[in-house]
Amino acid sequence: MSSSPDRESGALHSTEMLSKLLQQCVHCGFCLEACPTYVVDALEADSPRGRIDLLGAALRGEPEALPVARTHLERCLGCLACETACPSGVRYGEILPLGRAMLAERAPLGRTERLVRWTVFQSFPFPRRLRVLLEIGTRLKKWKIDAISLGPLESTVPMKIARASLALLPRTMTSPPPASPQHRSTPLALESSGERRTVVLHQGCVASVIFSSVNRAAEALLEAEGYRVITLFDERCCGALSAHAGRLGEARTAARAMIDRLEMVEHDALLTTAAGCGSAIAEYGFLLRDDPRYRHRAQRVAESAVDAMVFLAQRPSKVKLGPIPRRAVYHYACHLVHGQKAGPEAVERLRSIPELELIELPPNDLCCGSAGTYNILQPDMAHELGRRKASSVRSLNPDIVVAANPGCHLQLQQHLGEHYQVLHPLELLWEAHQAAR
Repeated sequence: MSSSPDRESGALHSTEMLSKLLQQCVHCGFCLEACPTYVVDALEADSPRGRIDLLGAALRGEPEALPVARTHLERCLGCLACETACPSGVRYGEILPLGRAMLAERAPLGRTERLVRWTVFQSFPFPRRLRVLLEIGTRLKKWKIDAISLGPLESTVPMKIARASLALLPRTMTSPPPASPQHRSTPLALESSGERRTVVLHQGCVASVIFSSVNRAAEALLEAEGYRVITLFDERCCGALSAHAGRLGEARTAARAMIDRLEMVEHDALLTTAAGCGSAIAEYGFLLRDDPRYRHRAQRVAESAVDAMVFLAQRPSKVKLGPIPRRAVYHYACHLVHGQKAGPEAVERLRSIPELELIELPPNDLCCGSAGTYNILQPDMAHELGRRKASSVRSLNPDIVVAANPGCHLQLQQHLGEHYQVLHPLELLWEAHQAAR
């Protein structure tokens, strides 16, 4: 029997492992201009190498370094642009959750901030709870309660987070395309692929609640291409939100549950529509590397996971696409280009849409400021990054903006305003497919 997450919580973020990862950094500085927070405030402590230095000092037991390291590590988006820029192969994507977990033990947050984070992580990864919060938030926004000033309370952490959360709520929900007559969701029952390749489509927690149209578009397109699509009932969070925040016990529990459920259906690939989910699942092997029951199974799942747009681009298409005579800007989601190392192939299918003028923002363009729960827990920096990204998009004068991650979608829509339509690339493909019928 494997040990509980609580008993093994120290394994992954051991000081020996973190220390070894930190030593890979040679302080060359190539990461500086790739780091969004450093570009905004020009503070060494808000750069990847600065955070590595602070973590090193914290590991050495320097008391004054602990709160400072915690502050600046909390400001990190985890966009992984530094990994792409690093010539030494520093695995910052592993350093960040390990460092956050270590600091959570040695330099815990105050009671108020712990309560806020507990509320966030007891809500967002659970679709049913999130639906209730979304309904409440939508009503508050409709009644314009978010516009009421509360004086001195405005500067408090809970109020800033509440304001940031309300600001992100979408104005309207897009109508999902109709399900294909062949569409079937299955509970945890064994499925045989037969003559058709079978794929599991990961629904996601936030995506399944706020962007169900994306998943429905993915299902319909995949089935039109001839794939059998399976979605798991009672889908839960894959652990991405918790892993990103260094809540490794929660992340491991979610990953184990995901692996157990996937092993109960026969499938050829696991497809994701949210860049953050895909990036987190790709790290399952690292996340569960110290778990003898799950480490090999976790690696198999990680290797089977692929972004749905990349999956479609890698295979011949049977789907006809009609014209969309519009100008579209494609925003590269950080966890797609840096986390999953997927670049131009993620937009390959969009180039096949007749009359669509597709303009790509550079893959190394700064993060939009979403990053999981970042735009809620770090609203000031997130707002500045969102403002900058919106300015870059507006300068290209598009009709629509395309983004492959729900967090990016919400962030871009908030900062671009109602004059711009933000779509997932799968929604745009579905629209083109409908135009050809």
